[in-house]
Amino acid sequence: MSKSDYDKVTNSTYSHYEEISRMKRFNQDAQKAKGKWVPSTDVFLSKLTAVDQLLTDAWWDDGKPRDVCSLTIRVGKESASVSVNDPENEASITTNGQTVKEALERLEAYVSGPNPSWRQWGKKKR
Repeated sequence: MSKSDYDKVTNSTYSHYEEISRMKRFNQDAQKAKGKWVPSTDVFLSKLTAVDQLLTDAWWDDGKPRDVCSLTIRVGKESASVSVNDPENEASITTNGQTVKEALERLEAYVSGPNPSWRQWGKKKR
């Protein structure tokens, strides 16, 4: 790998790391008032408000702190799948699509719907 190729990869990696760090700082700083959720300003989540809340809202409705959900994205040759995992309820939802965008839109529809079908795992499994 040439020095210029190495520099391109390194600069690209650092810029993504810096963007992720800014997102984390914003979400943590925004939680100053106990029990108040502030939506992320990340463009990636701008049309995924239900997913955004699962990933960034650190408070239950009664004001008690909660662990936020995590998001996993897997991309294959002709498909993509996304999963959101809720450690507090020991449950997850996984969707798929031909593109990451399609899979994320399906995930948003599931979690914002009236009866999202969470798959239980762990101790609370039924």
